Amino acid sequence: MKNKEKQYGNLNDEQFEQYLSLIKRMYERMEAENSWPWVVDPKKGEQFQGK
Repeated sequence: MKNKEKQYGNLNDEQFEQYLSLIKRMYERMEAENSWPWVVDPKKGEQFQGK
């Protein structure tokens, strides 16, 4: 019996894991550098405004 991989859109398991790893690294970098692609209004808390 052949080991079936799950499909995530057009990605197989390995490609999906690579994608998640990339997204995690991007998030961690933005968090460390406080370089979010949007402006956070401190008066409104977590509500975002576009740049």
